[in-house]
Amino acid sequence: VNSKPYEQMVRTGALRCYDNPLRAAELLTCGVAMSGGKRVPDSEGFCCGCDLNDILNGLPTRGNLRCGIEESAHCLTFAS
Repeated sequence: VNSKPYEQMVRTGALRCYDNPLRAAELLTCGVAMSGGKRVPDSEGFCCGCDLNDILNGLPTRGNLRCGIEESAHCLTFAS
């Protein structure tokens, strides 16, 4: 059984999304997945924000963000 993994999007404020794998799990926006008491590599998800091109040209962003106001975290989540 694979626990039905899926991506969950979490909106955060601008500069409030944390996905650095070197940080402690409790400091990450998505947290991390654990298996056998060990942290699963690359399970911290990732953050998306807007770059200058997105802001100036109104380009679509992953998660349809309001550029300059919010970022999004894309988290590995498992069905219960």
